[in-house]
Amino acid sequence: IGFYGRVLTAIGFWVISELDRLHSAVSDTDTKQLMIGYTGSIRHAHCSLRSDADRIFEEIGPHVGRVDETVKVLIEAGMCSPSLRRAYELQVDIQGAKTTCRGRVFVLLCLGFWTSLDVVFGDAREKETMQMKVLHWLSMGTRALWAI
Repeated sequence: IGFYGRVLTAIGFWVISELDRLHSAVSDTDTKQLMIGYTGSIRHAHCSLRSDADRIFEEIGPHVGRVDETVKVLIEAGMCSPSLRRAYELQVDIQGAKTTCRGRVFVLLCLGFWTSLDVVFGDAREKETMQMKVLHWLSMGTRALWAI
């Protein structure tokens, strides 16, 4: 990889990991704010204006149970999507589904990139071995991206 490649990869990993940490802290704050005064159902929610409450419940109509489930998914996972709601219905542990480790993916992709440079500019005798390394690192990077 070379000294500068390692340094750039380390700096990139640190910056991206720090951004992930800050994003996680904001997400935790959002979840705490969402839970203030939450009793487990929107039926007990209060609005500052009665007209707002009337419009909200008119819009929700008979779907109060579904909205309650969606809020539970949002609180537990940190985000909500149809796939996460389905997983929740199937009793899959969705705790922290929003948490990502982009720094690890960055390192894997960098290793694949640096190895690719070795293949292109490296010794011809080592090219087959290096090509296998590139395929390995790209495969690992792809798996890591899918895990996010």
